[in-house]
Amino acid sequence: MYTPVYKQLQNYINQKTTSFHIPGHKNSPFLKKELIHFDLTEIEGLDNLHSPNDIIKKSQENAARVYQTKKTFYLVNGSTVGILAAMLALTNKKDKIIMARNSHRSVYNGVILNELDPCYVYPDILKDYSVPGSIHPKDIEAILKKEKDIKLIIITSPTYEGIISDIKAIASIAKRYRIPLIVDEAHGSHLAFNKYFPSSAIEYGADIVIHSLHKTLPSLTQTALLHINDNSIDAEKIKEHLSILQTSSPSYVLLSSIDYCIGLMESKKEELFNTFVENIKTFRKDIKSQLNVFNIVGKNNTSNQGMYDMDLSRLVVNTQNSLITGNELEKKLKKDYNIQIELANKSNIIAMATIGNSKKDFDKLLKAILDIDRSLKKKEELSDIFNTIKLNKVMTPYEAKKKHTKTIKFVSSKGYVASEFIIPYPPGIPVIAPGEELTQEIIELVLEYKAIGIQLIGMWDTTLETIQVIK
Repeated sequence: MYTPVYKQLQNYINQKTTSFHIPGHKNSPFLKKELIHFDLTEIEGLDNLHSPNDIIKKSQENAARVYQTKKTFYLVNGSTVGILAAMLALTNKKDKIIMARNSHRSVYNGVILNELDPCYVYPDILKDYSVPGSIHPKDIEAILKKEKDIKLIIITSPTYEGIISDIKAIASIAKRYRIPLIVDEAHGSHLAFNKYFPSSAIEYGADIVIHSLHKTLPSLTQTALLHINDNSIDAEKIKEHLSILQTSSPSYVLLSSIDYCIGLMESKKEELFNTFVENIKTFRKDIKSQLNVFNIVGKNNTSNQGMYDMDLSRLVVNTQNSLITGNELEKKLKKDYNIQIELANKSNIIAMATIGNSKKDFDKLLKAILDIDRSLKKKEELSDIFNTIKLNKVMTPYEAKKKHTKTIKFVSSKGYVASEFIIPYPPGIPVIAPGEELTQEIIELVLEYKAIGIQLIGMWDTTLETIQVIK
């Protein structure tokens, strides 16, 4: 029987790899194994996600109580469907919006679907680490003063690296201009459950907040939440768009996973997160005091002013002072220590820690990083130029998708306007989006990403020998 996916997954499980990657449950006891038996359908007594009036309605209402929101919707197509539904519900065709340039690809897809005109706001840069920082409120207000017809603001906080923006200030600005604010808090579904973490965007007044439960909490992949946090938002319109975009056959395995996860947070959050927080504190204290070559990104060990706050459960180890790249560190961790981290690039690795990680996991990761660190010598700092490149938007992504295109050699594409995405994955943030001008700097960066083995998606030619551009 030919089953390449099944066999490879089984091979990976048999390796008993220590997980510092998504999903957040880490195959821990928090994940109920009997969920597979709940693969049922909308029969009598089991309610209907698209028209809930019984158990699903009660469960969603309980989630709203736990997160202290006006209304919460369950998502079984990931936070992506929540982002798309919210964007389509709150905008009309060709509206102008403010969006963070380091948004997830789903935001760009929402822009294309509703033919929106994005005004990009760029994050500050943590140059010590080659990491995108926070979105500055003054940059959003500057756009609002210049552009008089903005209909929506959407930003990502926390970022993949755990960097938090000043949502309280941004929400205040949005309310002053009477513009709805969506916060893609996909990486922050845990923030509300312990004071060690920065506050959720829910607390700071974002109108809609979207969570990927599966990223940082014990819930199955594709499970997510859309929270309505202000009475001005038309919940029925959101519901209508979710019904259009989500599968008409929502999985009860996923729904029960969401339900159980919320129940666990309600009943055992103090016990679970107190242990988790102590593990993070110990890890950070020990690694910071012993690193010689690498650095760990934190709130108080950077000279940069580009970080408003940080989720310290996101363990970002910077390698740019060493003789190896983040990608090489990732490979060493897997090959020599059987540890799989979430993401690596030229300058950093990101280890995603959750309540699913044990003290043993943290100790193993600490020993591995310190072992490798002690074997290396320092070298001069290098910066990752992607984080300092601001690209020229020639036309909207939708307009670019509708233009006639031609295929040319990627290495010779300088000066042309891209008609397709180039997206390092993870994290899923485009280095080039349709409608942007290709520069020599971005060409060189993408070729470097390709050379060191970073997965690139979004292009017709997956080898990136060629690229589609506007004629």
